[in-house]
Amino acid sequence: MKNIEENKVPTIEEALNDPAHARFHEVLRHVQNKPLSELMPKKHELVLMDLVEIKTKKLYQDTPNLPMKKVVTTIFESLTDDIPAPLMLKLTQKILDVWESCSLTIQKNKAVAA
Repeated sequence: MKNIEENKVPTIEEALNDPAHARFHEVLRHVQNKPLSELMPKKHELVLMDLVEIKTKKLYQDTPNLPMKKVVTTIFESLTDDIPAPLMLKLTQKILDVWESCSLTIQKNKAVAA
């Protein structure tokens, strides 16, 4: 775009007629209907891992004596149904690790207090 190259602010008409503008809107239309899991699978996995950790810690605070099966099912019920199996395995392991960590922290604190 000529005005941008000359450090001038383009008019609205110039901006709308710029091929980059058209390409941007084409890409935007394409991605608007895609879930985060398709657009950025690694980011989606990280977000889910963080979410599972937060939910697991909260659940432990509320009900520390909950059976492990109920812990896992409760967390998974709050997530979407479109999680692929390999990611479900990672999330399940994350739930177990966080729950165990919370449990060990409580046991350590009780031992120190005694």
